[in-house]
Order: sequence, then structure tokens, then C-alpha cells
Amino acid sequence: MGASAYRQTSQRESRFHEVLHAHCRKLEKTVVYRLKQLIGLHVEASDGKIGTIKDVYFDDHSWAVRYLIVEAGAWFTARKVLVSPISVSRIDWNNNLIELSLTCQQIRASPPIDTDKPVSRQHEVDFFDYYGYPYYWAGPSLWGETPDPAGSMALTPAPRNAPGLLGESPLNPQLRSAVEVIGYSLQATDSKMGHLEDFLLDSDTWGIRYLVVSTHDWLPGKHVVIPPQWIRDVDWSQRVVSIDVASDLVKESPEFNLGAEFSRVHETNLYRHYQRHEVPMPSPGEGRMPRCKPIDPERREAMIRQAAYFRSQLRGPCLTHEAEDWLAAERQIDRMLTGSA
Repeated sequence: MGASAYRQTSQRESRFHEVLHAHCRKLEKTVVYRLKQLIGLHVEASDGKIGTIKDVYFDDHSWAVRYLIVEAGAWFTARKVLVSPISVSRIDWNNNLIELSLTCQQIRASPPIDTDKPVSRQHEVDFFDYYGYPYYWAGPSLWGETPDPAGSMALTPAPRNAPGLLGESPLNPQLRSAVEVIGYSLQATDSKMGHLEDFLLDSDTWGIRYLVVSTHDWLPGKHVVIPPQWIRDVDWSQRVVSIDVASDLVKESPEFNLGAEFSRVHETNLYRHYQRHEVPMPSPGEGRMPRCKPIDPERREAMIRQAAYFRSQLRGPCLTHEAEDWLAAERQIDRMLTGSA
């Protein structure tokens, strides 16, 4: 390797590490909020009012919010429209408002979708093709090639997203109504233990970080949070969510105050209580990389996906070494999380 090529590679690797550390710091500051807070918010396009959020659709594989269901005003003949989080430019909680990076005409001319019926993959293809958004199901990350919807705006999709390898999901997840799922019963490994009261959403990725569970079937009851990764099964017909946790553990878990902000301390205490997914933290030493605070497996995986994507970009668009990039990214992320050199 020549001196010039070596310098370029070193600069790329240096930039790669800087981005990873920045992403790690971002995850530490990630804010979560209750999904129910979205219901009833007013929605505005860049040039006028659209309507009010009536429901939220999430996919039942990744457990991430994919669409806001907006009941449009009279100018839209009372039609309900889908809005992707990719279109959301800002949430103004003080004024109960969501601002979109779309015009009223763009939304008015969008493909009609009957929200009273299941939204098919073909409807989603038409929707994403109309707006020119990359498919969220066509890539290794939560939003296709990026871990959050904001990153999707930076990508340049093909003139038309083609169905097939890019347009079909092998897992064929279904979209679920959050309004419908809230209220489902919770089944622990040994008994029923309450019902689903709400979700906690990641403010950056729109992923469902936690289920908010009411245990008021027991007296006295309280609210607790459960990561969706601990779900063993969902019986959609019987409206029951089964989790891989014993009821006594849930009963004694840290209480979540619906009126308070979900803090890092609460999250740390939660995993400590369940004794799950703890990241080993070595003692400080010279020459180690800055350490992140312990994170849950979902966010670790998102960081690995991001890192693998960066590595693939360093290789160039014509070379594909997915498995090699993933393993290298996994080692890199784990060294960064534990502070190992």
C-alpha cells in the first residue's frame, strides 16, 4: 500500500471511530416518551394544517413505529392519511404539534389507503415510491440502511423502488394499531399479571423501547416497563402478550411513574433487578477507548449495524463482504463499550 493510500485509509478509520463514539454518546442521551402522548397531537405541513393523530401503526417484528394515522380536516373530505416518521421534522410538545417536511398538496395527492383494512406491503411500496423514500424493510438496520428515519432522508433512492428482493420482506411483518394493542393482557411464565397500558418510544429511532405494563390486577398494583425483546409470543386473536419473565420478578421490579421522565437510573436499576443483559465493565486503564454506559441488546445491535454499514462504505459500492463487515463491527463496538483497547 502506498503512502497516500495508507493516509487515506487511516483518515477514514479515524473518522469511522469518531462517528461511532458520537453515536454512542447520542445513545446515552436518547430520550424516550410515551406513545399515548402522540395521540391527539395536531399535524402541520410546511404550508398549512393537516389534521390530528388518531392512531399509530407499528410493525410486529421490529416493534418500531412506521406510520402516524392522521385524520385530515375538511379540505381532505375527512380522509385518514398515513404519515411516515421520515416526514416528521419536529415535535413541539409545548404546543401539541408535529411539523412535517411535506406540503399539503403532497399529502393530498398521496396514494389513497383504507386505514380500516390491513395495510399491505404493496400499499407501502406505492406509498414509499410516491414520496421517494427508501424502503425501511430493505436493509440491515431499523430503517433500512440507517438506524433512524432522519438518516433515510440523506439517502438517494432509485427512481422507483422495485419490488422483489428490495420490495418484499422475508419475514413479512404486519402493521399493528397501537390503539388496538394497548389493553392486551400480559401473561408471565407462571400466571397472568396485568395489561399493556402504553409504550415508550425512542425519540430518535421511533422504536418501541419498552412496554408499559399496569399490574393493577394485583392489589396494590403499579406500572412497570418490560423490553419487547422479552416477549415470547403474542396471541393477536386472544389479545394476550406472553413474556419470558416470572410474575414475582415483575411484581418486585422498579416502579415506573407515568408522570415522570424515564431516566437512565431507572433503566440501569431495571436491568440490575432482572439480572439480564449486563455489559461487563473492566477497571479503568491506560490506552483504553472512552466507555459507554451499559446499554441494552437492541441499541448494541443498532450500533453494530451502523458500524457495519460504515465499513461497507469504506470498501466501496461494488464490494460486498456483509458477514466480514458485521463481525468486524461487532468486535469494534464491544471493545468500545467495554473500554478495551
